[in-house]
Amino acid sequence: MGAVAADVIRAMDENPESAEERMHIALSEQRLQMERNLGFLGTMGNTAPLLGLLGTVWGIMRAFHDMARTGSAGPSVVAAGVAEALFTTAAGLLVAVPAVMIYNHFVRRMGIMLTVAENHARTIRMNVGGRRQSVQTKVRVA
Repeated sequence: MGAVAADVIRAMDENPESAEERMHIALSEQRLQMERNLGFLGTMGNTAPLLGLLGTVWGIMRAFHDMARTGSAGPSVVAAGVAEALFTTAAGLLVAVPAVMIYNHFVRRMGIMLTVAENHARTIRMNVGGRRQSVQTKVRVA
């Protein structure tokens, strides 16, 4: 909020459209800084289940290959491939679920922080801008 407020205060002598644009630029810069590493977290949350699925397919293929090689569909032959398939699925979900939860938390928190910063910046503009206009009006009247 401080960086946005500082830009708004610096832009007080400019026309209202220019000051508004400067506020939006400052908010945009803050958004970029907060989003800096969120892409990696979101990518982890999206790709981990796919890697788990790849491992699942690999494990099932291994189970079928072992069944074909031995000519038997006994539990001892299939167990290794199925265990591998289940392990990779579980690992993918163990990575994805917390990553998506943390990602969503940070995206929500970032939105709240930017909204608060914008609201405070607009309040500063109203208060400081209103005072300047009343001072200018008093000077003109005198």
